[in-house]
Amino acid sequence: MVRVLESELSLYAQVLGLNRPESRHWSSPSEACRPHHGVRPVKPLTRPARLVPGARVAVVAPSGPVIEERLQAGLDILRGWDLDPVVAPHVLDRHAEFDYLAGTDADRAADFEAAWCDPDVAAVLCARGGYGTQRMVDLLDWGALRAAGPKVLLGFSDITALHEAFANRLGLVTLHGPMASAVDFLKNARAQEHLRATLFEPESVRTIESAGRGVLVPGAPAE
Repeated sequence: MVRVLESELSLYAQVLGLNRPESRHWSSPSEACRPHHGVRPVKPLTRPARLVPGARVAVVAPSGPVIEERLQAGLDILRGWDLDPVVAPHVLDRHAEFDYLAGTDADRAADFEAAWCDPDVAAVLCARGGYGTQRMVDLLDWGALRAAGPKVLLGFSDITALHEAFANRLGLVTLHGPMASAVDFLKNARAQEHLRATLFEPESVRTIESAGRGVLVPGAPAE
């Protein structure tokens, strides 16, 4: 169990680029827990364009398997917003050995990459979280993703690995929000309206900002 955990942590560090020399901020764990006054400046991230009526959005499943009925309900909501949702080929797959995965790592990565690199797609929306994103992130062609330019990436939970990788590797802003086949989206009208406003009218939603600038240090005690 310890070996599995160490392997997963190592993989997650690789996904986020934390194993690169320039990303090692501290010489020891104890140093990481001490307050840091001279934080590294944050590079500004590039924001994608807002969506417009008629925009094509791709639905992908980088993590766990998707229930078809919930997916269809989510697609109906997106169509009600005058979006044109397209479903990636392997979204409804289930891994033959590990049934908590939506198909093989290679197929999930191929779906994501094809969706992101499609010039007709304005947003890539994840169908659900679960587990599995860490297994496919390094199968992506990051050069091709960078060349495709910024667009909306939406998801949360396990999709956080993609958010961090996109920020670190591509310098892009992504959207941590409800997913197309998740119950908390399908059954929550307030969540639906807030997401619609965020996608189409981002200036209308509440923005939380900090007066400070710098990198948040996990585990650092408050002063």
